[in-house]
Amino acid sequence: MPRRIEDEPTEQHFEKCPTCGKELRGIRDYPLIFIKDVQRLPIPDPVYAFPGNENIRDQIVAIAKIFPVEMYISAFESAKGTAAKLSDIEHHLLIKKDEYFKNHFRLGKCYIGLWESEKPGVAEVALASEINLGSAGGPQLVKLAGIAEIQYEGQLLNSQNVAS
Repeated sequence: MPRRIEDEPTEQHFEKCPTCGKELRGIRDYPLIFIKDVQRLPIPDPVYAFPGNENIRDQIVAIAKIFPVEMYISAFESAKGTAAKLSDIEHHLLIKKDEYFKNHFRLGKCYIGLWESEKPGVAEVALASEINLGSAGGPQLVKLAGIAEIQYEGQLLNSQNVAS
């Protein structure tokens, strides 16, 4: 029996940079992002720490309320409805990016940063913790909880959206 097109597995196609051909897969790949919407997320219950499986939801709720975290989410809320470079949105923060995990900001023993969602055009502001897998992979970040969702549209630079 012949197979129908609908039966074929779907392959996700990504936009490519017209200059270098790099696949543009997420929010950090685009030179400009248009912020469509920002939604704060409820903290799930439970939130388990690794290792140990200890429920740390109360600590996550407390961290989500501290000034640098509020400031990070507010930077995206302020950019809603505009196109900007991600670095320009994050530039106004009073905290610096981590030296090892260069796309995340360190908050004591916790990190905040953007994680791509499974939904296209959506990134999550999430809190994470560091684990060290030793020879099996070294230091890694483990997402603890998403605290905001950013709906965006990646944009390429052109003469219409570049200031002269």
